[in-house]
Amino acid sequence: LGIKDCVIPQFLDEEPYSTEKIKYLSENCKMLSEPAPIVEANFNSYQSIKELLQGKLLNPEFKCTKNGNA
Repeated sequence: LGIKDCVIPQFLDEEPYSTEKIKYLSENCKMLSEPAPIVEANFNSYQSIKELLQGKLLNPEFKCTKNGNA
């Protein structure tokens, strides 16, 4: 996962994060893993932000905890 070419809006009318919106998914949607962060950034560290914006590759891993069959 790379975010080098992502557009990061500075001013939005609504909150730019969507993790809490999982609750709005259909009841028929089945989560196959527990929620987990995809990107972690230390906003107090200039170096951390710089690395992400310059193309630091992220390799999030997710463990399936449920069977996907109905």
